[in-house]
Amino acid sequence: MERKANLLWDAECPYLAFAVGKLPYDPMMRKAETRIIYGVFAAILIALIIYVTLWIMGSAVVFDRSRNAVSAVIVGGDGATQPLAQLPGHIFYAVPQIEGSIEVRCRDGSRKRSGYVTGHMHTWLHIEPGAGCDESTVR
Repeated sequence: MERKANLLWDAECPYLAFAVGKLPYDPMMRKAETRIIYGVFAAILIALIIYVTLWIMGSAVVFDRSRNAVSAVIVGGDGATQPLAQLPGHIFYAVPQIEGSIEVRCRDGSRKRSGYVTGHMHTWLHIEPGAGCDESTVR
């Protein structure tokens, strides 16, 4: 009786032999694999450190789904202001350096102040479609 070759584990097929580990050992390939693994690990570690740092520092974010907002600033109690950077997708973002509230200026000239902003705390302001600055919701 003739035995059928199992292509999944057959070492004669070079592509599958690599997956099974039947290819000869190459020390240069091992060094490249090690460098790639350490590089990916370092990139993940750096991204994690940046994420944790930004999370601890807090944030002031305005999500403008209505596309009516022109600018957003943090206004302190003493009148000091800190502008929020406009990111793609109609999102305004800043790490709060002062204590105060978020003021959003809309296309029609109206302004809306809401939310409490300070360092080490996250404040997100959502402006929903069909709503002006006066109808924004704070989360």
